[in-house]
Amino acid sequence: MFYSQHDNKEELFSVKSFLGSRYFLMVAMIYTATNNLVFVILKYLDAPTFQVIGNLKIVSTGILFRVFLKRELSVLKWMALILLTAGSATTQISTEGGSMFSAPMIGYLLALLATFLSGFAGVFTEYAMKRTDESLNLQNVHLYFYGVIFNAMYFVYHSGGGLFEFRPSVFFSGYDVRTVLVVLNLAVSGLLISWIIKYVDTIAKIYANCLAMFFTTVVSVMVLGTAFTLQLMLGIIVCSCSVYLYYIDPRHMVKAHDIPPLGK
Repeated sequence: MFYSQHDNKEELFSVKSFLGSRYFLMVAMIYTATNNLVFVILKYLDAPTFQVIGNLKIVSTGILFRVFLKRELSVLKWMALILLTAGSATTQISTEGGSMFSAPMIGYLLALLATFLSGFAGVFTEYAMKRTDESLNLQNVHLYFYGVIFNAMYFVYHSGGGLFEFRPSVFFSGYDVRTVLVVLNLAVSGLLISWIIKYVDTIAKIYANCLAMFFTTVVSVMVLGTAFTLQLMLGIIVCSCSVYLYYIDPRHMVKAHDIPPLGK
């Protein structure tokens, strides 16, 4: 399951493979820190506020994409990313009364840190996956191996017990069929995202995440009866324009016969 026709067990346990996997060790550390930082942030910020600020990871990803991977983005692509940020935030701003930005300053600082770490994690993952010709399956083995280790360490520390006091009955408490389906869904989503990062880029992953968010919202409107608001409609329109602007060839936007001759 984990090997392609170019992989074998010797490659998995080779010194070259082990040294190359150190990049995925760093990626797993960043993802573990980011995912657990969310729970700390939610102690200070409400979920809608955190979601709105979290959209800044789109901009941070674009900046790190340019600085870290040396991939230059045109002005048109930057405009598309800003539109995507605005469109995503529009769908998440609450219309109810009350001030959205009235929480302690530490909450906003941690949220900004989380957006930076999220963008850095995506860009560094792309760097780690594209730096070698190792198969995606082998790279996923490295990434999730370290991810399991770091999350297990955090779980043992957070539970307050020692390593030898770990009990599976406590770890799997509350699991049912729906929980297992959610875990399987997230596992498959993770594999698909790794494919997008390796064979396309991190920006494409951002667009995929935003489209998934809108798809989920539309399904909730149809299935759960959630209200279809004006904000949601505007957000979908703006994000659709963003997708068009980012991926269209600029030469197709202006045709030769649309440009008037000089002097007229």
